[in-house]
Amino acid sequence: MNITVFGPLRLDGPEHLGPRERVVLSTLLLYRNQPVRTDTIADALWSDAPPLTWRKQLQASVVQVRRAVGPDRVVTVADGYQLRAEVDEVDVDRFDELIARARMHASASEPECAVTAAERDARQNVRLRRLLVASAALLVVVLIAGGLAVFNAVRSQRAEMEAQLSAVVSSSESLRSSDRATAALLAVEAYRRWPDDPRSRSALLGTFTSAPGFLGYSYVAGADDVYGTVLDDGDHAIVPLPGGDFARIELASGEIVQRFDGLANDDRPVQQLAASANGDIAVVAYPAQVLEQCGEFAVVCSDIRVLDLRTGDWRSVTRKADIEKGDLAVHPSGSTAAFVQEWSGRVRILPLDHGSLEPLEVPSERTSSTARGASGSIAFTDDGLLAVGSPVSLRLVDPDTAAVLTRIPTPTFTANQAIATADDGVLVASGSKGLMRVDAKTGEVVWSVTFGSRLPIPCPRLAVSVPAGAVYCGTYYGTIEERRLEDGGLTGVRFDPQFGDVGELTTPAR
Repeated sequence: MNITVFGPLRLDGPEHLGPRERVVLSTLLLYRNQPVRTDTIADALWSDAPPLTWRKQLQASVVQVRRAVGPDRVVTVADGYQLRAEVDEVDVDRFDELIARARMHASASEPECAVTAAERDARQNVRLRRLLVASAALLVVVLIAGGLAVFNAVRSQRAEMEAQLSAVVSSSESLRSSDRATAALLAVEAYRRWPDDPRSRSALLGTFTSAPGFLGYSYVAGADDVYGTVLDDGDHAIVPLPGGDFARIELASGEIVQRFDGLANDDRPVQQLAASANGDIAVVAYPAQVLEQCGEFAVVCSDIRVLDLRTGDWRSVTRKADIEKGDLAVHPSGSTAAFVQEWSGRVRILPLDHGSLEPLEVPSERTSSTARGASGSIAFTDDGLLAVGSPVSLRLVDPDTAAVLTRIPTPTFTANQAIATADDGVLVASGSKGLMRVDAKTGEVVWSVTFGSRLPIPCPRLAVSVPAGAVYCGTYYGTIEERRLEDGGLTGVRFDPQFGDVGELTTPAR
């Protein structure tokens, strides 16, 4: 298999890919050797209006892609697909390999490079091994002699090149914090003109991996992929660990400060995870051990369990619940959990203090039009009401009865994606097409704005900070954008962690 990404997407082989299949392949290539969710591919395919049969159409396209790249290259994983590709099969990976070789040549002396290159080529072609070894030895002598002969002639030329390179790299570095776009252009130009110099590559990488205000990453020992729920103190999070255990980690360092035993003989993947604001409990949704359909909407049943973060004890709330994968929110007191299903927008409320009661259902507001991405969002307000967003409204619901107390009409697709709340009734919601702020105490819409971004879902991750007077929008593409809490306008501040989907966002209350 040989795939060309630079320029038009090209694939060796007789199989022809249609436009839809090329989008599927491009999305899988973007995350090659990593699982890609089906809804991520659907976002890339159908923008604001995925058809009712989108899953079947996606499966058909995957079949065509498999024919083109090989049946063992695209594998089915949990809720998605994964493209398996070797380093030498994708041109962008080969490009990175060439960059590594260039760095080796730049850091080693010319004779050392000649010998190293000869030895590498000899390993790749046994038939020419003896010839290459002899040529390398001869080349060392020639390079040393030639270098002494021409040293004086090229000395001034090298000095001029050094001055030019230093000027371009220095300018790029000085502009990173004030004009990152120009800094990137200068770094690209330095690399284009001097690709073998480590300073030009350092300038290029530095521009694209550093961001104003970004402090760095924290890593959890023993975990390849980490996700979880941030506790209300803003300093700690609860995360699942490989093997089924859970841990309380310190966000600043990634250090495990408390470990919780998982369920006995149960290493099922965590489907949903959230914690109460008081830090007493974490609610965990697992796919049922026996795969079967529950109810009219849920594709797979769910087991809902509660982990007491004070004692480490587990309790079962309900088994085979009619709750599908989507968002999960927990009441600040830990008394109730709410679930919204990702594509249907159906909202269920589950009491956590009364054994295995049946979930309450919030009346649906499903519309004839389908939003791109999620069809519903949920969050608990500071006074304990459940905020429910849909493509056409924002509702405040009594979690004890599932009764709608207040219904606030919204601009289309400005509340169906995510909701973030704070003290004093501050509530901000995002949708596929816009962002809005509501006073949860009065039901008044404070402001609403329409996204100008070209991204299909500009704000799937949302957080609000009252002390900073800011709203933060995270994307599936590794960027976080800051807006003013006062009116929703952009501040011009943008963070680029450069690690794909930014995941859950949170800001400390202090």
